[in-house]
Formats: sequence, structure tokens, C-alpha cells
Amino acid sequence: MLTAEQIAAAQKANLNTMFGLTTKAFEGMEKLVELNIQAYIECRVTALGHVQRGAPPTANDRILASAFGVYAVDLIEKGKFDKMVAYKNRKIIDVTINEAIKTYKNVERNDPLVETALSLGIYIGDIK
Repeated sequence: MLTAEQIAAAQKANLNTMFGLTTKAFEGMEKLVELNIQAYIECRVTALGHVQRGAPPTANDRILASAFGVYAVDLIEKGKFDKMVAYKNRKIIDVTINEAIKTYKNVERNDPLVETALSLGIYIGDIK
């Protein structure tokens, strides 16, 4: 059984980790704003939870989105374009767009999940 000191130390470590991730995320957003101003391009923030699950983002979604954002801004800062940020083997990586789209799953109009989404009024693009 853990002692009170061990629990307090673990909570402090978790808090320090979260603080560090939050700081890194804000630094990434500051870089993004700076690049946005320099390039005169509008950038938008997207909540992964809403896009992928149609549900409010979880803490993991927020951390992953922050990590993706920071990595993407770092790529831009380094002049590395035509890249996509991905999560593989518990690491944030970048791959070329061509590599990312080499294989894909074609979604058919009569797919049960497509039918369900459409019946719920969810717009999923123009599907023929």
C-alpha cells in the first residue's frame, strides 16, 4: 500500500508533467500565432474528439492535439512542408503526404456506418 507521501509525490509529478505539457502547448500556439501573422493565413483549432467521435474531447484528445500542433508548428518553423503529423508506436512522427495517402480505405455509399451517419443528419461530404 502506498504511503501518503508517495501518493503526494505521484500527484505532484503528474501535476508537473501536465504543467510542462500545457506550457509546451502554449509555446506551440504562440509560434502558430506568430507564423499566422507573418503569413497572413487564418489558422483554426479543431477538437479531435468532435471530428473523430462526435463527442466532447477527452483529456487524452487534448494532449494528443497539443502534441500534434506543437510538432506541426515545429515542422513549419524548420521549413518542412508537404508533411503530415502522425502517431505511431507511442511517438509523434511526420510522414510525407504521398506516403500518408499510399493506402486508404474507400468508403462506399452503402456502408452501414455511412447509412447511420446520414440517417442521423451528420454531413460527411458528398458521397455518390
